[in-house]
Amino acid sequence: MARARMLIRDLLLWLHWYPLRWLAQRLPPSWLHALGRGLGAVVALLARGKAAEFAAAMAAAPALAALPRRRRWVRRAFQNRLCNELEVLVFPRLGPARMAGFVRCDDWSELDAALVRGQGAMLLLAHFGANQMAMPALGHAGYRMCQMGASPLVWRERISHRRFSPLEARTLELRWRHECALPVRHIDAFGSLRPAFACLRANQVLGIAIDGAAGSDWAEVDFLGARARFSTGALRIAARTGCAVLPTFLVREPSGVSRLEIGAPLEWGADPADPAALGAAIQDYARLLERRVIAQPCHYLPFLALRRMTALKEGEPPLLLETPSAPP
Repeated sequence: MARARMLIRDLLLWLHWYPLRWLAQRLPPSWLHALGRGLGAVVALLARGKAAEFAAAMAAAPALAALPRRRRWVRRAFQNRLCNELEVLVFPRLGPARMAGFVRCDDWSELDAALVRGQGAMLLLAHFGANQMAMPALGHAGYRMCQMGASPLVWRERISHRRFSPLEARTLELRWRHECALPVRHIDAFGSLRPAFACLRANQVLGIAIDGAAGSDWAEVDFLGARARFSTGALRIAARTGCAVLPTFLVREPSGVSRLEIGAPLEWGADPADPAALGAAIQDYARLLERRVIAQPCHYLPFLALRRMTALKEGEPPLLLETPSAPP
């Protein structure tokens, strides 16, 4: 049975990264997103195990468990995820002329004002929606950006409960090659922080996600009706550099285009290194993220399910600390 699952997984990966990649790179963005929605609806029907993981992640977050029509949000989570994955296939073919079909930003003023100060700007992101599309959106708009994160290759180490086939390993390398084609500089979240400080000292833009598992210092805040752990690493970098911290989200619209929202800078106390002040600032960000997750659970369910799986099967720190059962 395990071998059969691996063969099916390999077949789907081959279809995705070879014939489908060729097609995706040649389709207009609107057709690509329509394809993603169609494939997502089919996968939602066939991938019952993954659908159960999404449903369990939704049930474990009280604020989401209380929402009506949870099956619809699970289906839409598959559709949003497929759109995200198809966009990864076209990363090497993106350019300024094509970005309007993938991302629109109606207001760059907060980012521009932050850069005028000369201390750099931090885009505080979450794994919400098409969060990776912030990189080509800024890079192809002419901003010099660094992105702190982890290479897809780390999944071979982080997921130890199953074996990766040679094709799976190959597709992780292909994905990393596509990400490296984006007009940003990648900084390893598990490596030295010096490149991040250098980026901000050069008055550039640093993108960093606050809800990942990397890091060693955490703040516990209220989130989705539970307590959650968010890394304090990003704000500690900001405290040492004086850069503006801009909450940033990408919200996929019905057309498939993602709307890039760059918010006003987070504020915290007179002593920016004070743990209580950092915790309050992270709570402010968590409230912003929570509002968007409750409005569009499909943008966050795949990540909630991933964090839940790595906590249960790999022993990684969970995102949600208190996960009461859903009401009957």
